[in-house]
This record gives sequence, C-alpha cells and structure tokens, in this order.
Amino acid sequence: MRGIISGLIRRNKGLRKDPSFVFKVSIVVVVVFLMLGSPSKMENSSFERLTVDQVDIFSDQRIIPINESSDLLISQGNTLHISTPLFAPKTQVLGVRSSPEEEKEIISYTVQPGDSIDTIASHFGISRKTILWANELKGSTIKPGQELIILPVSGVFHIITPGDTIKDIADKYKADVGEIIEFNELTGEEDIKLGDILIIPGGEIKKPAKTAHFARSPSISSSWLIPPTSGRISQGLHWYNAVDIATNCGNPIYAAAGGTIQLTGYDSVGGNFVRILHPNGIVTYYGHMSRIRVSTGQVVSQGDHIGDIGNTGYTIGPTGCHLHFEVRGGTNPFLAYPRGHRF
Repeated sequence: MRGIISGLIRRNKGLRKDPSFVFKVSIVVVVVFLMLGSPSKMENSSFERLTVDQVDIFSDQRIIPINESSDLLISQGNTLHISTPLFAPKTQVLGVRSSPEEEKEIISYTVQPGDSIDTIASHFGISRKTILWANELKGSTIKPGQELIILPVSGVFHIITPGDTIKDIADKYKADVGEIIEFNELTGEEDIKLGDILIIPGGEIKKPAKTAHFARSPSISSSWLIPPTSGRISQGLHWYNAVDIATNCGNPIYAAAGGTIQLTGYDSVGGNFVRILHPNGIVTYYGHMSRIRVSTGQVVSQGDHIGDIGNTGYTIGPTGCHLHFEVRGGTNPFLAYPRGHRF
C-alpha cells in the first residue's frame, strides 16, 4: 500500500500543488483498500448482542461473553478499527439492608455451561462455602440455568427473627460484632428490626439449617394473607421468598394482612417500599411503589390501601410496573400459583 501511494506521488510531482491532488490520491487509496480488504471477515464475524429482558432485578443474573472473530474489524466497508474480545458481566442486584454501595450488594448469578462452584467463587472473590451456605446446597453439583445467590463477601446472611441480638448472631456464626455493625451500616447493636437481612462477614455455619430460607410448598387454603394487588404473577420464587405481581402503574397496593407499618422509605433496589410487621412476628415487604400512602408506626388492617404500583428502584424497562412482594419469616402462599396466574 505504501509503495502504491509513493508511486502515485512520484508520477504526479507536478500536480502535488494542485488543490485537487490530495483528493484524487485519497480516492485511489480508498479503492485499493477496498480491493485488498477481506469482506469475508465481515460476513463471518459473529456477535452476541447483550439483551435486557423485562424482568425484575431480583433474578435472571448471568455473565455473558461477547465473542468477536478478529482483532481488526471493518465497519461500513471502509473503516478499519481495533476490537478486542469482551467479557461483559450481566448481574442483577438483590440488595441488602438499604445500602446503595455496589460492593455491599447481594446479586443472583445464572450458572453457565462449564461453571463449577470453585470457578464461580474465584470469579466473585468469595469462598466456596459461602455459595454452598447461601444457596442451601448439600453438594457441589450445579447445572446451567440454575440461579445462585452471591454474597458480596465471604460469610453468611441472616434474617432477623424475634429475640435476635447482634451479639447472639455473632456468636452463632463465629463472627465479630463490630464487623457486622460496620458492614451493614448499623448505628449500634440495637439498630435492627424483625425481617432485616444482615450480611455476616466471615460468618460460618457449623450445622445445616433445620428450615429452608424459602417456603417452597405453601398451602393456599391455610393462607392468612390476601393478594396485595390485582394483576398477574410475572415472576415466581426469587430473592427473598418473593413473587412479582405485574399490573398497571398507579393501581392500588393493599396490606396483605393487618399489622403495624414497620418501615417505609426508598433504596436503590426496592425503590419506594413498605414493610408491615404482623402480630405473629412475620414481616411482609412491598417494593417498587410509585407512591407510599402510610407512615412508620401506623396501624393498618387487612386490605387497607398502603401504596400504588410503580417502577421505582432497580427495575428494567419502561413497562416494568409491578409489585415485588416478600414474606420474611413465614410462608409466601402465592408461590403455589403458576406464572401468569391472575388475581
């Protein structure tokens, strides 16, 4: 290519001062470039596009490789640019107590072909036991498509139940009180509420839990909870013991049972949320609200209008209006209904 350009210049010494000379040479260079190019590389190049499904952030997490056939790519037939293979993580936040810092978020990961507990643990910089404990795995067997809870640090998570204290939790998991308070951004040992999800850095589980984190086989007939809104189930069991009910933004959200408004607010994951503490010690959580219509400490009855459907917090897409409904400390009866079921 350099020889061709030099030859053109030598042969046109008298024309180099001609204003159109550079333009003419440029035309020749482009033509030669296209003739010597490799269109087949363009035809054989394959790209895997990152797509975002209209789903809640609390599930469907994976790491997607984007493969390209060459380090040099031709764009629009006449532009050469450098391209290196990418490894783009697609993770979705599950969330912690109310901390927006990315390094303290719990995420969900979709197992890919070739993954193992060890490779996943290495990638996320946590211990293999952390993955086994968080996902209640009895062995190391996993399969593609399986959803795994990934903690932001080696250790365990704990749901606050009646009678819990930070000291008791630290003793239970052989952890440090100060580290628990600092990591979860607590103001002190008393800054916990029923239903809080705490991360225990360095925590260990000595004995298998007697009960599962998720109530997977609820009884509909014995439910004391009513559907918290009208709509259809758009997502089944996901973090934490939750279902999603999709409907139009602005539709009312009702208290699934009577109780006291334990907490209201906003966080980067759940958006506008309400938590209700019920007399039996169970907490229900309502997330992604567009409007909160109750305040902390208020007593509500079953069926009271507590907020409106929204798309706040970490949700995906302009049409993702839905309610994220959790039951902490008990059975979520709506897990028994199939996806698409309407209330």
